[in-house]
Amino acid sequence: MSPISLVFEGSRQVLLPQELTDQIINHLWDDMISLKACSLVCWSWFFSSRIHIFGTLVVNSKTLDLVATFITETSRCTILPYVKRIEFQGIPLPSAEPQFPTRLGPLSHFTSMLTHLHLHHARFTNFLELIDLICSFRILQSIGLDSIDYLKKMTTDQAVADTKRALPPSANSLRIRDSPLRAFLSWVVSHRVSPKITTLDVGPIEEDNVHYVGTLLSLLGPDILHLSLAFGFGKIGHICTFETMKHDSLHGDPDRRSYEKPAHPTIKDRYLEVFHTPACHHLATLVSLKSLRINNLVNGTHFHHSTATFWSPRFLASINSHNIQRVVFGIKLSRAGELDSHAIRWDFLDEVFASEAYTNLHMVEFDIGGRVNLDGLSDLITYKLPVAAKRGLLRFSKVCA
Repeated sequence: MSPISLVFEGSRQVLLPQELTDQIINHLWDDMISLKACSLVCWSWFFSSRIHIFGTLVVNSKTLDLVATFITETSRCTILPYVKRIEFQGIPLPSAEPQFPTRLGPLSHFTSMLTHLHLHHARFTNFLELIDLICSFRILQSIGLDSIDYLKKMTTDQAVADTKRALPPSANSLRIRDSPLRAFLSWVVSHRVSPKITTLDVGPIEEDNVHYVGTLLSLLGPDILHLSLAFGFGKIGHICTFETMKHDSLHGDPDRRSYEKPAHPTIKDRYLEVFHTPACHHLATLVSLKSLRINNLVNGTHFHHSTATFWSPRFLASINSHNIQRVVFGIKLSRAGELDSHAIRWDFLDEVFASEAYTNLHMVEFDIGGRVNLDGLSDLITYKLPVAAKRGLLRFSKVCA
C-alpha cells in the first residue's frame, strides 16, 4: 500500500504514513457515508476504510441466499478477512422449517475470523444445531441469542449429554434473551474448563429457571464484570426457588435459626433482618462486578408484578464486589402514581447504596419507558431515595420502547 501524497503550494511533497492514515480513518468508524466516500479517494484510503465498511455483515431470511451466492460465486471475493461480526435477523413468525442452519454452508467461510455472532429470531431443528454453529467459530468473543427457538424439543439432560462441544476459549461476552434458558445454561455449566465470561446478559428469568441461572452465576461469578438481568412476571415472585430446592423450608435454614444481630451489621445482615430470609450465598462469587442492570424492575404493561421487586434487593445485598460503579434499573409505566402499587422496599435500596459495600458507586440510573412523565416520575423516585439523591447518584433518562 502506498502512502498518501500531499502537495502544498511552494513546498515539497509530503507523504503521510499508512499508520497515520489508518488512525484518521478510524475516527470515522460509525459514519458509513464518510467511509464510503473515503474508500473512493485512493487505494490507501480504500484499504483503511473497508475494515469498518465490511466489519459487520447483517443478513436476514430474505438476503441470506444473496449473500451466500456473492461469497461463493464472486471471483476473488475479498471482503471475507474484514468481516468480524455477523448479525442474523429472522422473521418472528411460526414456521415448519428452520430459518438459519440449513443454509449456513457459505457462512462457514467466516469461521476463522469471526469474533461476534448475534442471532435474532433464528429457528433451529434442535439445540445441538445451535451449539454446532457457535462452536464452529474458533475465535468467537461475543455471542448474542435473542428469540431463539427449536423445532424439536430436547430434555436438559439429553441436550447436555449429547454434545461434547465447548465454547471457544476466546468467548467473553454472552447474551441470551427471550429464548429457552435451561439447556443452554446447563451446557455452559457442564464445561470441564469454565469459560471466562466478563459480560453476561440473561432473561427473562422465570421462577423455574432460577436454579439454572443461580448455578451459572455461582460458577462464572468471579470473572463477571458487567451483568444484565431481566426477570419474569408471576403470582409467586417472592419465592426463591433456588433456596427452596436446597432446603425443605426457608424456616429450616440454619442461618435463620441461629441468627443474632451483630454489633456491626453488614448489608447482608440487614437484608436478613428486613426480609427474614438470608442473602443468597451463590451470588457471593460476584466479587469483580462493576455494573449491574436489572430490567423490568417495574412494568405496568403486565398484569402480574415483576419478580425483580423481590430479586433486586437480594442481588444488591448478596454480591461481594466492592467495585460496583453503576446500577441501572428499567422501569415502564403509564403514569407516576402506578409506582406505589409495586412492593419495592425503596428504603432498603437507599440503605444498600449508602453501605460500605457500595463506596465506589458512581451512579444509580433509571431508564424510563412508557407514557409516564419523566420529570414527575424522577421527582417521585428522588423522594423515595433521599440518601442517594443527596449524594448526587441518581440519573434518569427516557427510552423508546
